[in-house]
Formats: sequence, structure tokens, C-alpha cells
Amino acid sequence: MRHTRNGTGPPSGHETALRKATWPWGALLRVLGVLATVAIVRFLHRGYQVRTKMRRLQAQGIPTLPHSLLSGHIPLLLRFRSLHPADAHFNTLTTWLATNCTHWLPKCPNGPRPALYLDFWPIFPDPMLLVFDHALASQFTQAHAVPAGRGEWLW
Repeated sequence: MRHTRNGTGPPSGHETALRKATWPWGALLRVLGVLATVAIVRFLHRGYQVRTKMRRLQAQGIPTLPHSLLSGHIPLLLRFRSLHPADAHFNTLTTWLATNCTHWLPKCPNGPRPALYLDFWPIFPDPMLLVFDHALASQFTQAHAVPAGRGEWLW
């Protein structure tokens, strides 16, 4: 049995110190691997939650655009980005959707639905609600007192 590099005698103090010094790196890599696995699982679980939320909305009869369980409405966003300049503001998406509503929702020949949910996860963390009807929009801002956000600040 070889103990040293040349195969003779017990390991020297230097070689034993090297073995002890390299051991924490293996443990550190295992911990980082576990943390990376947990982060990936949480990411995929969150994606599943958002995608199934959109499926539940569709099952309730709430109008949504054609939706993919894998990519959500991101192909719609990519199409929007390909048809507009790179510096176009994101808010022009609502105008573009209202203008092209009959292409995406053939059942609405008279214009867009009053409200429409969009799923751009992981670009946006939660589904977005776009409101096209002025009367419905006023309910969010004027007619009813809607509770404010949770008061979370970035700083």
C-alpha cells in the first residue's frame, strides 16, 4: 500500500495537511450543489404555480390568449418585440393587443374583451391583468377603494 508519492513510508505531515486542506472544498461544493438544486426546484415550482393559475382562470371561463404550459404568453411578447423597435415602451403592448385582438381572440370581432390576463413568468413574477374597458378601469381607481400594496420597499 502506497502512502506517499514515491510509495515508501507513511504520509508526511505536508501531505496530510494537504488532504485536510482539500476536504472542506468537497463539502463546500456539496453545499453549493444542494443550494443550487433547491433554487432550481423552487424556480420550477413557482413556474408551475403561475402556469396552473392561468389554466384555472381559463377553466373558469375568464378570457385569456392562447396559453402554453411551458412558455405561457412569452411567444406573444417575443412577437411584439419583433414587430416593434428595440426601445419601444412596454405599455405599447396594450395598444398592440387591442389593435390585433381579432388575430389572437377570433371570438371578439367588436374589439378586445374588457380585461385580459397575461402570463409572462419568469419575466414578470405574477400574471398581469390588462384592462381595456374604461368603466372597468375606473372601478380599480375611483369607484371602489382598493387596498394598497403590502408596503414593501426596496431600501
